Amino acid sequence: MDKGSSDVISLRRLVKGLRRNCHLFTRENYVCYDRLPYGYAEVREAWIAKLVQERATVGLVWMPIEGPEADGTSELAHEQFDKLAGIDPANRSREDRLPDHLFEKIERWLDDSGADDLAKWSHAYLAHAGGPEQRRLISDLTVTANKITDAAKDLARAAEGISAWLLNAGG
Repeated sequence: MDKGSSDVISLRRLVKGLRRNCHLFTRENYVCYDRLPYGYAEVREAWIAKLVQERATVGLVWMPIEGPEADGTSELAHEQFDKLAGIDPANRSREDRLPDHLFEKIERWLDDSGADDLAKWSHAYLAHAGGPEQRRLISDLTVTANKITDAAKDLARAAEGISAWLLNAGG
């Protein structure tokens, strides 16, 4: 949850870095990150034509899931980007960008998680054993197992939102 120090790795700092580099979140980068083709339909047509040419009958075949022939993976990435950016597939452009409100939403999840309060409590009682003055400042905070569980769920949701949706990691 750390917001400041450049030597600390945190979800907040990750989101801040993503926002700072949001100009890189174009459709082309999102789709073609792993040598995937931008134009999946052309690749699919060429692949099918090659199969037909090589075989009199087509049976079971394995479809590429990565690299320049992975038309299905590319198609899924386009569809995912459309959902995130709110763009109609008929209006796709390589320069389309992910909207800033996605980053804001993840920041709200972090803000609303309660993890900041848990971190303050931890600094005063566990991690750094704060003195009486520091404990007095957070005397209204009550830590319960439910608050810890809810914060962990919210942090996991933010991490999943970043990795699976914004970064399209894991397909």
